[in-house]
Amino acid sequence: MREWMTDPRGLWSARVLCVVAMLFVAWQSLVPADQILVQAPSDKVSHFAAYGILGFLAALSILRWRWLLAVVVMTVFGSLIEVAQSFTQYRAFELADIAADAVGAAAGAALAVALIAMWRRRNSV
Repeated sequence: MREWMTDPRGLWSARVLCVVAMLFVAWQSLVPADQILVQAPSDKVSHFAAYGILGFLAALSILRWRWLLAVVVMTVFGSLIEVAQSFTQYRAFELADIAADAVGAAAGAALAVALIAMWRRRNSV
């Protein structure tokens, strides 16, 4: 696993997967509510889960400062989507959604950093 984290092909794969996930989240965030493919018990749970996955993938895609940069990029991404939603007639801008995005991205990035630390410890023994 350690080689994957330093191999350009492994990083490239993580980045492509992250971009594909971002496109999926953007698409699902901008369609009418009745066309959303993945429903959660609450809107905030959906935001937390989606941005948790994005934060995790972003942290795996970045070599240095992975947790901080992943959280910032995904929070800005979520904020831009909220702004875009304000221009639709069927979605609305909500600060609480941005907060859920940021907390989810932070949790996902923290999980990625923790897993990487565990892999490094295991491989160094």
